[in-house]
Order: sequence, then C-alpha cells, then structure tokens
Amino acid sequence: MPDRHGMHDPDIIDQPGKPFSYFANPNDVLGAFGAPVAAEVTPEGYIFTGFGELMFFLGNPPRPTWQRQRTLLRGSLPVVEYDIDDDGLRYDFRMFAADLGGALEGLPVIFIRATVTNPGSEPRAAYFSTGWRFTGPTNTVYSSLADYRFGQRFGNIPDELVAGQNQFDPHWKYRFARDALIRDGRLVYTYPADPASVSLAPMDTGLRMVRYFSGEIEGNPDPTHSADPHTPLGIVTYCLQLEPGQSRQLTYKLPIVPLPEASDGAEQVQTADYDAVLADTVSFWERMVVEKAPLHFPEAKVQEYLIAGTIANLLAVDHIGEDTITNVNKFHYHDWYGGSDPTNMLRAMDYMGLDEIAREGFLFWRKKQFPDGSFRMHRHPEARYWELFGWNLWGWTGHYLLTRDRGFLQEVYPGVVEACAWQERVTAEDPLGLWPVATIGDDAFLKDCRQTGQQFWTLTGLRCAARLANEMGRPEDAERFMGQYERFRAALEPLLAAQVARTGGHFPPALERTTAGNDWDNLMTLYPEVLFDPMDPRVEATLRHAREQYQEGILQYIWPSAISRDGDTFTFNEQPMLHYWQTPNNTQVSLVRGTEWDQEWAVRELYALLLHTTSTHLPGEFGTIPWSTRECSHPFNILPQGVTIAKTIEVLRNMLVREQENDLHLLSAISPEWVRPGRRIVVSGAPSAFGPVSMTVTPSSGGLEIDLPTEFRNPPDRLWVRVPWFYDVERAALDGEAVTPQGNEVPIPQGARRLVLHGAIRPDTPTISYDRAVADYQAEYRRRWEHFRRTGERLP
Repeated sequence: MPDRHGMHDPDIIDQPGKPFSYFANPNDVLGAFGAPVAAEVTPEGYIFTGFGELMFFLGNPPRPTWQRQRTLLRGSLPVVEYDIDDDGLRYDFRMFAADLGGALEGLPVIFIRATVTNPGSEPRAAYFSTGWRFTGPTNTVYSSLADYRFGQRFGNIPDELVAGQNQFDPHWKYRFARDALIRDGRLVYTYPADPASVSLAPMDTGLRMVRYFSGEIEGNPDPTHSADPHTPLGIVTYCLQLEPGQSRQLTYKLPIVPLPEASDGAEQVQTADYDAVLADTVSFWERMVVEKAPLHFPEAKVQEYLIAGTIANLLAVDHIGEDTITNVNKFHYHDWYGGSDPTNMLRAMDYMGLDEIAREGFLFWRKKQFPDGSFRMHRHPEARYWELFGWNLWGWTGHYLLTRDRGFLQEVYPGVVEACAWQERVTAEDPLGLWPVATIGDDAFLKDCRQTGQQFWTLTGLRCAARLANEMGRPEDAERFMGQYERFRAALEPLLAAQVARTGGHFPPALERTTAGNDWDNLMTLYPEVLFDPMDPRVEATLRHAREQYQEGILQYIWPSAISRDGDTFTFNEQPMLHYWQTPNNTQVSLVRGTEWDQEWAVRELYALLLHTTSTHLPGEFGTIPWSTRECSHPFNILPQGVTIAKTIEVLRNMLVREQENDLHLLSAISPEWVRPGRRIVVSGAPSAFGPVSMTVTPSSGGLEIDLPTEFRNPPDRLWVRVPWFYDVERAALDGEAVTPQGNEVPIPQGARRLVLHGAIRPDTPTISYDRAVADYQAEYRRRWEHFRRTGERLP
C-alpha cells in the first residue's frame, strides 16, 4: 500500500551550513508586547498580516523567495533574520515589529530591511522585488484559510480601519506613490523611493492604453481590473548595481492594517526611522527579559530557547482596556481558554521574574470566573473541562507562594471559596462522588467517560485551596477543603485500583469503560502536585508504559479520524503522532522521583523537546507523523504553541530549583554538557516559594563546586542537592567538612555556603546534548529516507 505521508529529501529540507529547524513549514511571530494583534512570518519568509501578505522576489524575471531556516537577532531577540544565496549574490533579511503608539497604539508596524551583497570579484546587477497578495494557496477544505496562515482577530482593530479591508475585493484600485503602495486611498506598505520599475502584477502592468504607429492613442486610462486573491499585485522592483564586495540596503514598512492615506497613522509609518525603532525594540526586550533572566545555562540552544520562548509567550499577551489577557498565541489559538494552558504560561513568566505580568494575568482569570464559582471556557461553556478547577487554583496558589503578594491573595481568595463550593455541589450529585462523565473531542479522545486526569487535577486544586486558606488565616476553610479532598480521593481510589488491575499496573486515561485512549493528564501523578508516593509502582508503571510508545523521543498521540471509506464502512487513523506539550509531564514526574533512570530520562526528554523546534526556537502542539514530513496536525495548526514553551521552561527551572512540599531541591536533573570544563550553571535570584534563590555550579579538575543559596525570605524545612546521574562522587565536603549523601542527595543544613562533590563524570556517560540530538536525528532520518526512496515505504 502506498505510504500516506512520505518524507523529505534531507539534502533539501536541511540545507548545510544553516541552523537545524525541525518543522518543514515553520512560521514566526512579529508583534509587540500587549498589542492585541500580530503578524506572521510565513514558511516562505513572507509577512502575513491577516489583511494580505508582503512577498519577496529575486532576479529578473522575478522568482518568489523561500527560506525556512531562520534565526533571531543575538540568538533570542524577536528580530527575525534569514539569508538566501542566489546566482552568486547574497540577500540578507531582517524583520521585526514595534508599537509606535499614538494613532497606532496596539497596531504593530512591521519593519523589513533587505541587504543585497555582491561577494564576488566582478560587478553585478541585482534585481529585488516586492508584491502584495491577499492570500496564499489552500490545500485543505477545513476552512478558507491559506496554508500555514491564521485568521486575524479583526475585532481587536478599530472597525473603521477594518471596514472594506478584510474581505477580498477583485476591483481594488492600486496606485504607486513615490515611496508607497496605495490601494483605494489606503497605504498598504512603504518602499524605498524611486524604484526602477513598478507593475500591477508580475506579468501585467495593469495599463490598458495603446498607441498606433499612425499616432493615435486609445484605451481606458482608468481601467477596472478583476484580480484573483492569490495574485501578487503592486510589484515594485529595484535594479542594484553592485561592485565587488558592495552591499545595498532596501527598507520597507508595513502597517498591520492598510491605513487611510492622509491619516496620522499613515504619517507615523512613513516617518518612522528603521534604525531608531530597531534600537528601541532591542533595548525594550533586553531590559524586560534578558537582564531579568534568573537562569543561565552553559549551552546555547538551551539558553536561547529560554529567552526566545519567554518573549514569544509575552507576545501572546493582549492589553485590552484594563485587562491583561494571556493567550496561547496570537494566531489560531488567540484565546485564554478558561485559564487552562495559559496558566502554565503565567507560571513560566513567574519563574522568569515577570511576576507583575503574571499577577495581572491571574487576576483576569478571577474576573472571568463564572457566577456559580466554576471555571469554564467562555467560547464553549457547555464543555466539561473539569480540569479547569484544579488548573486555575494551582495557578493562583503558585503565584502567591512565589511572591507572597497579600493583596493578590485577598483578591482571588473569594474565588477559591466559590470554586470549592461549586466542586462540592457538582460532585455531590454524582453517584460516585466524582466529576461526571465527559466527552472531549481531542485530548485523551474519550466519550462519556470519567477521565483520570480530570480527577487528578481536582486533587491538586483542593490541596491548593487548603494551602491558600491557611495562608489567609482561615483554618476552618482549610479543614473543609481537605475534607473535600479526602472524600474525593476515597471515591477515586477504587476506580483507580480496578483500572490498574486491568492494565497490569499503570494508570490509564479513563476511569471506566476502557483502558484505551491517549495518555493525557493521567500522567500527572507527581506534577503539578505530588499526589502519590514517588516510588509507588503505579507511578513508575505509568511512566514506563508511556515511554515505551515514544516516537522521536516524544509522547505518542493518535487522532482517530476517518482516512478512507468503502460504502458505509470507514477506516480510521491508527498512525501514532507526536504530542509536544504533554511530554513534559513525564519529565516533571522523573524530576521528583530522582533515580538515575529518571534523571537521564528527564535530560533526554528535554533535548527531544528542543530538537522539535524551529531554528528560531518555536515548538508546535501535536500531530507530527514520526519520521515523515515534519509537520503539525493540520496546515492551520501553526506555531508557536505557548504551553509547550511554558512547560519546557518549567522543566528547565525545576531541573535547577524545585520545591516539594516545604523542602527545596537543587539540581534535580542536569545534563553532563553543562558541567564540562569551562562551563558554569548560574541561578541568580530565581523566584521560589522560599524567596529568591541564587546558586552557581562550577566544574573544576577535581569535582563540582556548588555555591549554595544562603538567604531566604522564608527558609525551607530542608535543603537538598541531588548528585547528578552521571557523576561518580569519591567524597563530598560541605564548607570543608566531610558530608555523606543520603541516597543520591546531599542534605544541606541552614547556613551552609559551599558543597564540593569531589569526583568526575563517569567514563561511560553517553554524549548527550542538543547538538548530539540533532546529529543523531539527522542520521536516522537519512537512513530512513534512503529506505523510503528505494521502496516507497517508510520504516516503522
């Protein structure tokens, strides 16, 4: 049977000399912090705003560009860069977005600079063109959206600007000003003054006049055209004469919505200075994120992901009126989803020292809580996402414990009481005392089942509620919430026991009717709360069962949609896919367990997550066919996936600094790459439940020197340092005195300053790093590609 998915030629998809980028059709975000709309760098390298897209062309005749392997300025700042070598010339692109304020507040302007260089030894002429089209190609019938594009949130843009612009009009009239493309009186984009030539379309000037050889001139001086939405229009071309080694720059400015030609906003665009705005943009993000970063890893990909991911999630924040709304992204998931996934995003911001943004985001959750105390998705209030109860309360609790912001606690605590009362009412009506059955059309993909993960989230929520009650000085509330917890757990345990007996040891996604389904929040046994003994055999069995089914180092996920039909008989997909943002649940569980097996798995999962990102550090959600086309589930399920970013940042933070009850654990799992000679791990004022934590890990010729945190806002009951899974410890010294590890952890008494683990990395330690993960993946992909090319079949 022919393969349904196929593979890419590795020599084409992974160009040599370019940074590795996993996804075959990656996109990037161009936005400004708080602006409620953003633009997209498309897989080809064009700029799509929701109102159309700016295309780039090389040569004469013009050929559209395509470059999927891109980078960010200084590795992690939100300035997208890429280059193309074409016919002996080099074209370097740099693009970013900025909020210019004033009439354009909340409406980012995109700045583009193309630098054309002649690296050769002879003079050259370089042709460079731009054009504007309404939409790209569409190869599905899911929606009218073009492939790898998104539906803009037009409601977040003033109506008078949107009117007449977001629906294609084949009769729009285009005019070329000296330095701008004008369409029906709207400024579409600006270009350098006095181009070499302009044309309505690549193969059509748009002019409809003729001159006879006998001298007469006839035709229509103002014709009406009927254009296709896919046709590039407003073609502007430059012919650059370049001496050997010479470069020329072309600068363009693109408002996110076409602006009235004589408006204040249009004037702002035309007068904005590229270099000045770029300097301001870089300075803003360096102050906001780079300089505040509390975690510093001595591996470029890891550190760049940490910074770039944080910025990407900040670009998903909307400031609308008095509200700070954290969305999964600004594209197809431009929503806060009832405080589900974005709760992890706010937790990651808290970990990165962005507590004020997290505070406002969590207060928005409180504002949107339903009058009956429930948390629901406002766009789907009928859906039984029972897990939102625990998700929201965990988010509020974590923010309070990290900040000890009493004012915040007082604002959200009434919502805690209301939520717990709602939970008690609903579960009291259930014959088993649990959440009723639910149908979720993705996730675990179960219908009319009590779902294991939803019950686990409830245990987390009730424990968090009791913790906040104690912090509020409400012991009677804490006792009531813990009573709810005990009743709920007592109702849950018999169903868990019965299902574990059916599976042979592991927790399945469903509590009844079946043991099948996608592993989902049933994986959350020790994270976000430690709900079981870490060494409970059911916890380990659940880990092993999930990992046995991994593909490319990532959690398996099946979307059982119909793929063929024979009369009234349908065949449904059984092809495993990858799911990115649920994989870190297993990593977090292993960080708690802490065995050598667990630590190594945690590090390997981290590198698998980093492998499955673009060269600009953006991850996806789910749906990638293993060892195939390197796509997400659908061409409208585009990047970035904010919760994948957030959960990976949580993993990175918890690898170095992690709370467990009232204890503080350091170095729960680290990579051997981070303690090679000359490397250094630095934690500088990382927020924790015990106050800011600082620590350094410095490898030396004789061991690992760990400078410990010594000051706490509220000291932990105990402080532990875990011995790395790959390290042979000959002896340990604490402030010069011998100390004996307890198992694989060293207990640290209050006031201790330096721990030295005398020893060395084991000689049989595997080479494990991001670069090695990429090299191993590429080698295996090529091996499979060669088989596919010979046989037409992909290896299992």
